[in-house]
Amino acid sequence: MPDTIKAIAARAKALSEDPTFLDVMQRIRERQIAVFLDASSTPEAREEAHVLIRALEAITNQLKSDEDDWAFEQKKGQHRGSD
Repeated sequence: MPDTIKAIAARAKALSEDPTFLDVMQRIRERQIAVFLDASSTPEAREEAHVLIRALEAITNQLKSDEDDWAFEQKKGQHRGSD
């Protein structure tokens, strides 16, 4: 049975708040930024760093999207007083 939106959102929230996960993401990001700041880095190294930074951003965006999906589902089920 596929996971529910609520279950996916709960896992996304837990992961996005996990100190170990956040630390790993930050350390990877910092290492890749250092590649850009290193004047001796090769174009290939800079391209790889760019790809990794974009991948980290995609992961962060997916976690946020998963959380937002659940928030949207909850609001969709509520009626405003003016309805």
